[in-house]
Amino acid sequence: MQRSDEETSLFYSRVPNDTIYQFLEDLVRANPDICAFETIGRSTEGRALRIVKIGYPGYAKPAIWIDAGIHAREWIAPATATFIINRLIRTKYSDETAELLKEFDFYILPSANPDGYEHSRLFDRFWRKTRSRNSNSILGLFCIGVDPNRNYGFQWKMAGSSSNPCSQTYHGPYPFSEPETKSISDFVYKNRHRVKLFVTLHSYSQLILTPWYGINSI
Repeated sequence: MQRSDEETSLFYSRVPNDTIYQFLEDLVRANPDICAFETIGRSTEGRALRIVKIGYPGYAKPAIWIDAGIHAREWIAPATATFIINRLIRTKYSDETAELLKEFDFYILPSANPDGYEHSRLFDRFWRKTRSRNSNSILGLFCIGVDPNRNYGFQWKMAGSSSNPCSQTYHGPYPFSEPETKSISDFVYKNRHRVKLFVTLHSYSQLILTPWYGINSI
C-alpha cells in the first residue's frame, strides 16, 4: 500500500493535534460504512478527546480499546495510533482486516493528553504531564500538571508515583482528577461488558507490558 505525502508527514514528524484530526476526519468521512467519530470528553484546556470507532455493523460486538499520547512528549505514540487507524480503514477490503472488523469494534483515541502534546510541541520538548493547575499546596501553585498514567484509580498513590506536584510522576490530588483520565475511565466503564482488550501506546522502552494485579501471589 503506497503512502501519500500527507501520510508520510503524519507518521514520521511532529504535527499539531488539529492536523492529525483533520486527516482522520477526511478518512472517516470517506468511509462511513465502517467508522465514525465520537467525543468522549474535553481536556483541561478544552480540547476535544475524540475517538475513532472502526468496525462493520453488528450488535454488542467485543471491543478493543487503544489510546496513545498519555505522556505528552512521546510523540511517536499518537503517530502510531493514527497509522493503525489509517491501516485498518484503508485495508478494510482485505480478507484479514475484514475478518477483524466483522468480529471486533476498535475504539482508538489518538491523543489522550492533547494539552500536554501541544505544550511539548510548541514550548517544552520534554513535557510529560497534563496542563492542569494544582492549588492544593504551595508547590502546586508553581508546578503544573499531573502524570495521567499515575492518575487512574487502581493502586493510586502507590509505588512508582509521587505526591510532589513538581515531580514528573505526580499522581494528582485524587484519582481521576484529570478530565483526560476521567473521560477514558467513564467510556471504558460504560462499555465494560464489551471491551476485551485495553492497549496504551507509549514510546522509548520497546517493551510489551502486561497488566499487574497488585499482588505477587497470582
